Amino acid sequence: MVGAHRWAWEKVNGPIPEGFELDHVWTRGCKRRDCIRLSHLQVVTHRENVRRGVIRRKLQKALPVVQGWTEEAA
Repeated sequence: MVGAHRWAWEKVNGPIPEGFELDHVWTRGCKRRDCIRLSHLQVVTHRENVRRGVIRRKLQKALPVVQGWTEEAA
């Protein structure tokens, strides 16, 4: 089994390099975790993906409706 987002990414871009994973990038305007739009995905290290997740969770708690934010502003 492989996630739809990973399957779609690899079909178009080839394998994700060892030690990297896909991040669904909120700053690109979509907050749906089940989205597989390739322009909303980015290859990052696990450490970076976790860092971004911490920022997302903090923003979700602080702002019930978050629109147009950037990680730099967090």
